[in-house]
Amino acid sequence: MKRLQRYYLFVGIPVLAVVLGTILFFDAIASTVQGNPHPQINYIIFALIVAGCYQMTMHVVRINREARHFYIYRKAVRNGASKEEIESLLEGVTRQYDVELLMQLIEELRGQSLSSVQHSAIEAELERFGARQNRRLMLSNFMSGMMVGMGLLGTFIGLLGALEEIGKLISAFTMVESGNASAAVRTLVDRLSSPMKSMGVAFSASLFGVLGSLVMSVLMVGVKRCASELVGAMHSRLVYLTDFSAHGETSSQSD
Repeated sequence: MKRLQRYYLFVGIPVLAVVLGTILFFDAIASTVQGNPHPQINYIIFALIVAGCYQMTMHVVRINREARHFYIYRKAVRNGASKEEIESLLEGVTRQYDVELLMQLIEELRGQSLSSVQHSAIEAELERFGARQNRRLMLSNFMSGMMVGMGLLGTFIGLLGALEEIGKLISAFTMVESGNASAAVRTLVDRLSSPMKSMGVAFSASLFGVLGSLVMSVLMVGVKRCASELVGAMHSRLVYLTDFSAHGETSSQSD
């Protein structure tokens, strides 16, 4: 189970890189956001990045805690703890951990010669355990895609604003026909900044959205590997807690 602790580094390093990058480029990020006439989308993306980093970190913490609970239970069984001690140990495991249901099922069947039905029940519970680990990542997957979506939304909003400003800019050329060329040039120069600001909304939102999605993807790889190692450890260590031999011998004798 100590192998799972290394994933603190796999998740912590990208999160630390995000924090350090924010500190180093804070002035550039702040000026980009302040220069946008519609910075709300950028704020939403920043909030999603912070929430995603926190959620991924807590996923690794939860997986290590579940592994720790199972390790304590397995160690108590190997040390010959009484039934009452095991039950009191299982009562201390809260329902927020998926391993609790699996440990209760193993404890009910421990020491018995498993039938085919009981064996299927354990396999089904192991499959549900792995499925629950994947379901916990559904919100994180959604948040990663939402960052890209918010970036694209900011791009479209910025482009629409730029097109509107460009239309106003083109209409300023009509002032040349009236003979007021100097006023047309001044209007042209004044209105050139508005399309640029709108384009800033478009590209800054896309940039922050893509960067946030990349960070979430890197974190997701580490969390999924951590969850898969937990499920694999449960499969391998389950053999030492249940008796499959008696059922196998019974089946072979009946044949």
